Amino acid sequence: GGKISLRFDAAGRPTNLRLVFLGDSTCRHLFLSLSYYLLSGGNHINFSNASRRLITGHFPTRTDYDQYILDAYNGTLACDCYTPPGPFIPWGRTHMIWQNIYYYDGLNDSQSESDGNFLTHLTKPGYFEAHGHWEASQIYANQTYTESVRGGKYPAGKFSWAGNWEETIRTYIARIVPKPDYVVINAGLWPHDLNETAFEKLRDALDDHDMVGIYKTTNKKVDEYTTDLEPHDATGCRVLHHCLNLSWTGLISDENEYLDKAHFGPSVKVNFTVQFLRLLRKVSTE
Repeated sequence: GGKISLRFDAAGRPTNLRLVFLGDSTCRHLFLSLSYYLLSGGNHINFSNASRRLITGHFPTRTDYDQYILDAYNGTLACDCYTPPGPFIPWGRTHMIWQNIYYYDGLNDSQSESDGNFLTHLTKPGYFEAHGHWEASQIYANQTYTESVRGGKYPAGKFSWAGNWEETIRTYIARIVPKPDYVVINAGLWPHDLNETAFEKLRDALDDHDMVGIYKTTNKKVDEYTTDLEPHDATGCRVLHHCLNLSWTGLISDENEYLDKAHFGPSVKVNFTVQFLRLLRKVSTE
């Protein structure tokens, strides 16, 4: 079908948003914040109600957390998820966690023609590969397929697709139906391999498939009182089409705004979501 364009209603809420996040937990938090905002009709995750647990976590196990997320989103999410056995944060094995989450909020059956928002989060912790099990062309477009794989358990280390940054864009993201218009990429908190050459390859992959890249800078950690961009963040902002620049987080001096040394709580996350929506609106009218 013809390309259905992204629209915003009077309150600034998008419809027909087709978007993929590729990154680590800092990307996943933005994915959860944005999808919660869409699902709730314009409310944000906040500290004063149970929605905060989508961001704060604190569950006995990661599996409990995954289930809490699925329950909170009323069936609009499907998660190709895995966590190594053990505590909520399995130290030394956190790179083995993956949460590939697929969000769709349209209501009619012919999903590819619908007005719904399609948001995907693919786990990519730094230089570790992205990987998963679900077929990109089927997961949204074929409801029978979605129901058949939802809640599936897979053996650790066995994947049906895997790739580095560029390969994930070319061989997986570009094959999602309906095709994403925007891809958000973030180096995140992990050691990574994103340099000038890697970003150029990313840009080429996005251009080849007519997708718009948005580089998300990594927010500042608890003791980083600077608004300067890390060199790789500056490069990502320059080489990709657009930039979600979160360097202003270096001005936040209240440690209570953080959940831990590197992740902000819901009240700062609201600002991320609002800034991102503003950027999307600007990008969609260019």
